[in-house]
Amino acid sequence: MNEAEMEEMRIKLNRIQLMKDLTRVINCHSMENGSDTPDFILGEFLADCLEEFDKEISHPERPTHAKFLRGCLAVFVKARDAREQWHVD
Repeated sequence: MNEAEMEEMRIKLNRIQLMKDLTRVINCHSMENGSDTPDFILGEFLADCLEEFDKEISHPERPTHAKFLRGCLAVFVKARDAREQWHVD
């Protein structure tokens, strides 16, 4: 495994740990109850939001609100669809 692959693996593992930590905090505070959404879906949603924010802020050009909002909307739709699928299963 080369250095780039190791860095990619580290980033993926860090994201997985972040989602686990967010899920635990959401569960500890019963924050999933208001929307009747599983805590793991909310944890992934928040991690995705942070990722979108990071992508937009670290962009070499000036961040555009429209692009950021499109990214956030895509994250919301993904979480909404996951919630709906979870309720169907």
